Amino acid sequence: SLLFFLKRKQNSSGKLYIDSFTATSAEEKKDVPVANLWPGDGSFEGGSSFFQLPPDETRSFHGRRSIRMAQELTGLTTGYLFRVLRPNRTYTVSGYATADRPGKLVVKADSHRYQEIGSGSVSLTPGEWKRFSFRLQPQHLVTSFRLGFNKPAGTTIWLDAFQLAEGECLGIVGPNGA
Repeated sequence: SLLFFLKRKQNSSGKLYIDSFTATSAEEKKDVPVANLWPGDGSFEGGSSFFQLPPDETRSFHGRRSIRMAQELTGLTTGYLFRVLRPNRTYTVSGYATADRPGKLVVKADSHRYQEIGSGSVSLTPGEWKRFSFRLQPQHLVTSFRLGFNKPAGTTIWLDAFQLAEGECLGIVGPNGA
């Protein structure tokens, strides 16, 4: 398919004349190498004070550890990631999750002004790592955000391999160090 960008001039009689156009082919979105702007360790090999969840060595998508959201928790709000966003830019947040029973994980991002700036969800299957991702809306002055997680009661969820990338591309993360 082709996408056309038109430069046009209109005369005083209301007729439209096209004096130039550019044809650009649309390309499929592919996983490409992108810089992970997540501050610190998005695979939790050294733990994570930002999430305030314990590291877990029983399951991991990338590396040796993940973090675990225990059965009794139905929600969690993290601390803020301060000054990681540049104004007027789009960012994509992604990560991997698995669970001990089927359920839906909902993830949202709030600005330091307590406004939702992005959200996403993923349906989880026991023992299968699934990627979730969502875009953060461009902010004029906001450079910090926090994440909120909601899950069904009685379900344990493991989180791993978090990424923050400028733009709309997802970075490539291989399972267990690949």
